[in-house]
Amino acid sequence: MNPFSIPLELIAAGATELGPILSVALVNIESDPVALDELLEPLTQYSLIRRNSTSRTYSIHRMVQAVLKDGMDTDTRRLWIERAVRAVNRAFSDTDFSNWSLCESLLSHVQTCAELIEKWILESQEATRLLDQAGGYLCERARFVEAEELCKQSLEIREKTLGQDHLDVADSLNNLGVLYHDQGKYDEAEQLHKRALEIRKKVLKPDHPDVANNLNNLALLYHKQGKYIKAKPFYIQAIKITEKSLGQNHPDLATFLKNYAGLLRKINWNREAVKMEARAKAIRAKQKQASKVAKN
Repeated sequence: MNPFSIPLELIAAGATELGPILSVALVNIESDPVALDELLEPLTQYSLIRRNSTSRTYSIHRMVQAVLKDGMDTDTRRLWIERAVRAVNRAFSDTDFSNWSLCESLLSHVQTCAELIEKWILESQEATRLLDQAGGYLCERARFVEAEELCKQSLEIREKTLGQDHLDVADSLNNLGVLYHDQGKYDEAEQLHKRALEIRKKVLKPDHPDVANNLNNLALLYHKQGKYIKAKPFYIQAIKITEKSLGQNHPDLATFLKNYAGLLRKINWNREAVKMEARAKAIRAKQKQASKVAKN
């Protein structure tokens, strides 16, 4: 990871990946963050590690970095690089809007990991997942060039290590397809979504929710281009599969119904669109009520 501005959240989330000694020493860090300050006190005392109490981050002095690297043989360096990648992967676990601030604070560490993954030819599941997750976050922030680099890197590793028809490859294809869709690269996006759909249909059951997700993505792609007749059957298939596999009140179903209603409006099937919108609204209301009950 990048030795500067290491967030406390990264250390806490990744503690179990940092080897037996550190994982034991940091076992209570989430409930007792002061434990880390006590552990690092001999180093912070001499400014070998700097703590920013406002941002809750830590930075390692360049001299410490150099000494640590010089003291490691190749196997030991590789071990710690793999541990660092796994730790950052654990911290970068949720890219929802509510976690964007944390994701942003982790980006420099992700980018350092991406460079190390390439240099040391790391091919672990954690490495490719981290690249995919960070690529998805950057896509959400419309940072498409950075996102594409990470998504392509993940796809290349997965195709090499898992083969062309693995579900993880389908995930990478889907993510890269979404990225190209958002950039308006519709032909590239279509090919990627079609490949992902073929893999998921082959490996999973035809009525699996992931198949429905792919169908919806293709429908959105055609919808965006004004190919309404082509989009319509994909929306209908996605809705039918979701009803069967996840039930009548799943939030994915509400999303697909709303998307389909938007298409129906475009082709002036307004009465049918109203029905779809009403169903989607009812599902959302039930989900909201269930969430309130759960909190109480």
